[in-house]
Amino acid sequence: MGERIAIIGGTAGIGYSIAVRLAKIGKSIVIGSRFQWKAEEAAKTINSMFKEVCADGAVNRKAASEAEIVILTVPFKAQVEIAENISDCLKPNSILIDVTIPIKRSEDGFFSLIRLKEGSAAERLRKIIPEDVSLIASFKNISQYIIDRLDYIPKPSILLCGDSMEAKKKVVNLIDEMGGEPVDCGPLSNAFLLEALGVLMVNIESISRRNAYVRFEKLPD
Repeated sequence: MGERIAIIGGTAGIGYSIAVRLAKIGKSIVIGSRFQWKAEEAAKTINSMFKEVCADGAVNRKAASEAEIVILTVPFKAQVEIAENISDCLKPNSILIDVTIPIKRSEDGFFSLIRLKEGSAAERLRKIIPEDVSLIASFKNISQYIIDRLDYIPKPSILLCGDSMEAKKKVVNLIDEMGGEPVDCGPLSNAFLLEALGVLMVNIESISRRNAYVRFEKLPD
């Protein structure tokens, strides 16, 4: 099964969909929640889908302490509080994947990006977590619906950025195993571009009433 993966906020939404996908490809996962019973319930449901037991449930701090890779899939308004809560539990040299999008809905029903002084939600997170934890921004341009159906042809592109090449290689491999097409978008300072694209995709899906994904193709020479 390899490295243990924690999904903080994995009881619902895109976090739950990522957890199911990881379990489907045989990864050892732990679902993190503020509530033990809620995490255990989600893990039990996931285990019932597959022949082998691969998921456990725990409160966020315990989940984070057990994993080499932690995926933070919480609403933007909860990002700082939960990150501060688990920060001292993260293993040295582990990887934190931030899926958060700073998004708000206006009175006219459209969605817009919340502009942050740090540049992006991911860069804001960088100031909270330990220096020896690598931070990667990813899964920001793709919806829960697409994660549920990652068997599309051609594969959906899943963008990522970060400052650690070693950590990015691991996340690239993980995305590839999940069935997505990983696209390295450079340093963490580019995270705001991923978050802006995420907001754009939400608007496209809301306006067109259809699910959509992006695909970056290499043109022939």
